[in-house]
Amino acid sequence: MIDFTGGYDDTWAPIWQDFFCDWRKIRFNDGVEPPSWIIGDLAIEADCAGILFESVANPGGRNLVLFTDQLPVHGNIVVNDPRGDLPTDQSSWMRP
Repeated sequence: MIDFTGGYDDTWAPIWQDFFCDWRKIRFNDGVEPPSWIIGDLAIEADCAGILFESVANPGGRNLVLFTDQLPVHGNIVVNDPRGDLPTDQSSWMRP
């Protein structure tokens, strides 16, 4: 797992400066592969199961991107959601 919660500093490879890029604009308007996708590929090549980073949408929150193809190598995931915040199936996304 890569912990990027501290954000970019000079100890990271330069491409990590663009981790929070507008990937939709870059991919769909500019027609090129976004830096964040390249970072994901690099993480997988480094045999990492995912990336943990600060949420842009919810300040103080964190996001975890999991590369599910990596999970058999790294073990299983057990979700701890005591408040029931996470969706349980597709219909769960519709709740207010």
